[in-house]
Amino acid sequence: MRRVLPALLALLLLAAPAWADLFPAPQPHTALKFTGGPLATVGSITGGALYTTGTYTNVPLVDSTTSAATGATANITVAGGVVTVVTPVLGGATIGPYGASGYLVGDSLTALAANIGGTGSGFSVPVATVSSYSYTIPALGPSIIYPSAVGGGGSGGGGQATASTAGGGGGGSGAWLVGACPYTVVPGVTTLTITPGQPGLSVAAGAGGNPGTASTIAGLPGYPDAVTTSGGSGGAVGASGTGGTGGNGGIQGQGNGGTAGNTGTTAGAPVVCYQGGSGGGGGGSTAGNGGSGGGQTAGTYYSGGAAGTGNGAGGGGARTPLGTGGRGGNPGSPGTTNNDGYGGAGGGGGTNAASGAGEPGEVTIPIN
Repeated sequence: MRRVLPALLALLLLAAPAWADLFPAPQPHTALKFTGGPLATVGSITGGALYTTGTYTNVPLVDSTTSAATGATANITVAGGVVTVVTPVLGGATIGPYGASGYLVGDSLTALAANIGGTGSGFSVPVATVSSYSYTIPALGPSIIYPSAVGGGGSGGGGQATASTAGGGGGGSGAWLVGACPYTVVPGVTTLTITPGQPGLSVAAGAGGNPGTASTIAGLPGYPDAVTTSGGSGGAVGASGTGGTGGNGGIQGQGNGGTAGNTGTTAGAPVVCYQGGSGGGGGGSTAGNGGSGGGQTAGTYYSGGAAGTGNGAGGGGARTPLGTGGRGGNPGSPGTTNNDGYGGAGGGGGTNAASGAGEPGEVTIPIN
């Protein structure tokens, strides 16, 4: 009997669930990040040559540079060896376990020749518009969420088109919903319409910058209007160049050229919910240096982009901790693109001084 009891005890211990199974460790925080959007419409077609005449349905669209599949499909018509019609069918940008990374306006798409008759080359088409994401809170998801979002950054202004002239102003950054405010949802029922902001596109020398667009979250119970974070304004080109204004936080709050954005407030949206976007730096005058990009909260911890030198452009405005906006251009050089929702830098003074584009907005939804 003395030998049997230890053996039975050993068997029971082997059969018992592990401690970790009885008391599992807390799961890591999970959040879905959304950028871009599903393809909706396309712009003017570059038709290429020597394609096989015909109509082709549900053709996969690929990136024009890398030929990587993008998820979208289209019906394509070829006539006289040239692509003449492209009608999107599937928008792509499927929502996965970590969110979705969709299309940006201006992305260039094409189709493999093998999928449209087997011959030809040179066809491409830009993304003109994108649609929104539709996302339902999981049935086992939270009843309170703390979403965050940032609007798209504005692009910088181009430098003046003649040599040895003024640089463009930097683009402002989008406003920021900081993820500190609770919104009540109904798991399995609440469906959100999510529209991440688009960036301002780069401009050529002598042109003012393009604004970024707002990021919005619609469908939150009790909020008839969408929660919105405005995009940053584009930089200007002028005698000295003027920095782009920062994006609005809510309705109010905006930055001026080269200065910090103010915190935006709206009715029912406490100050803690939003941070205003920061302004882009002013462009340099003839032989002068551009201004540094504006930071938030008087520039204390959101650093703007560095200025260009000598007919230089202003740096782009910043958006998040430890980040900086884009670097301004030097004489005759383009401003540089930056990352994660910051405003684009302006182009330096002189011909071919294109500006840096803004960066995409984003929306993040925590789901546990």
